[in-house]
Amino acid sequence: MTKAKAKRTEPGVYLRRDGRPRYEVKIRWTDTTGTKRYLPTVIFPFDPSAKSGPTSEAIALASANRHAITERTALQLHDKPRAELAEAWTLGGLLTRLKDESQAAIDALTSEGKAIPKYLQKNVSTARMLLGQSKPEDTANHRGFPDLCALPLTSLKPEHFSGTPTSMCARLLGRDGKPAPGDSVRRLISFLGSMFQRAKTVWKITFNNPLERWKDLALLPASKGRDRILSPEEWKVVKRYLRQASPGRRGKQRTNVGTRLAVYTARFSAARREEVVKLNWEDLQLDDIQNATAFLRDTKSKNKNKPNHSPKNRSIPLPPHLARQLSWLKRRHAHQFGQVTGPVFRGVDGQRIALESVSQAWKRACKRAGVENARLHDLRHTRITELGHRLNNPLQVAAISGHDDLTVLKRYFNSTASELGAILNKLEMKQKKAGSSDAVNSAIEALRGLSIQQMAEAMATAMQAKAK
Repeated sequence: MTKAKAKRTEPGVYLRRDGRPRYEVKIRWTDTTGTKRYLPTVIFPFDPSAKSGPTSEAIALASANRHAITERTALQLHDKPRAELAEAWTLGGLLTRLKDESQAAIDALTSEGKAIPKYLQKNVSTARMLLGQSKPEDTANHRGFPDLCALPLTSLKPEHFSGTPTSMCARLLGRDGKPAPGDSVRRLISFLGSMFQRAKTVWKITFNNPLERWKDLALLPASKGRDRILSPEEWKVVKRYLRQASPGRRGKQRTNVGTRLAVYTARFSAARREEVVKLNWEDLQLDDIQNATAFLRDTKSKNKNKPNHSPKNRSIPLPPHLARQLSWLKRRHAHQFGQVTGPVFRGVDGQRIALESVSQAWKRACKRAGVENARLHDLRHTRITELGHRLNNPLQVAAISGHDDLTVLKRYFNSTASELGAILNKLEMKQKKAGSSDAVNSAIEALRGLSIQQMAEAMATAMQAKAK
């Protein structure tokens, strides 16, 4: 009987039959500093029953050998694994790696029941868009940029991203299918610049970052920002439609009370959507309705996504009418769930409401009310403008809104000239009244030391002088 010929494997390639049959590639080497280093083990599984085809042992072995040869060649020539060489990557390859790593982090946090940072979701959605993996209903850029994604990392230049008719920024579309506005362009370039920086510092890929000085690029100017606020009449009608039943697939449906009060809280607290939805009953102090407060945890901060950042928290006052609504909801929760701990705003299933549920409820109510171009975030603009009228110090407004930069706060304070004029007139009238009162008090003080006859003579003399 002829003995089976042993299959030739490259150094570092091992056959494993414990569990699923596979070839493993384990590369070890000593770098120029004398440090022993190891590459992550790469697995090439196969189906023992497959005689040929992509799942056969022969294909798995060939792939494992090829991977080992490629890695050892890179180590011999550059003393670096191939994954750290710029020539091994394309723009699409970097985007795929960022997407996969971010999605893995999202999955891990989800399994642990933890909140998902917004930047991880943004990494996935933006990378998918650029790779052409998004759905047409999600973005006008669903076809992606396959020509740019295929370019090797070493050939990327600033003009691939901006400054030419075929650049990424020139072809980027907005939500309406028209050329993207300046803010969208700048966010995309910032995202790519951050990814390139991550490739250099975290993934240890050596290359020249084509967007290292992206702020020097000739980009469209950023917009002034939204200045939309709701009038009292608009809020009144939208609030009414929030309470009323709306047509749905299952007949008439009311907005869930938790979602409705989340919108109400956003309107009168100046808190962001995420800050409202994240509230727990332990964060609210409602014993004294006139001095009720809410504690907002781990709020928006420019350093929030940086390692070892300290959470930014703040306490804000709640107006009495809002505190009474929340107290009513607290009693309702005690009756429904037998406890008043955990999420303040819950869905019909008793779980914390989703961010998008609040936005969708707002959109539906605005549509039925006929209120156009009103976003949920405009409620924050509206409340901050009101606070600016009623508080004397912008720092007091910033303490409630959570702004560190008063320049940014100014964008949220949206008053017309007539509104500011009315406030100024009211202050001046108040000062005039105060001045008149002071003059009268001074005259009284001066007359007190006179006799009745002297006082009458002084009054008569004063009235004659006034008449002249």
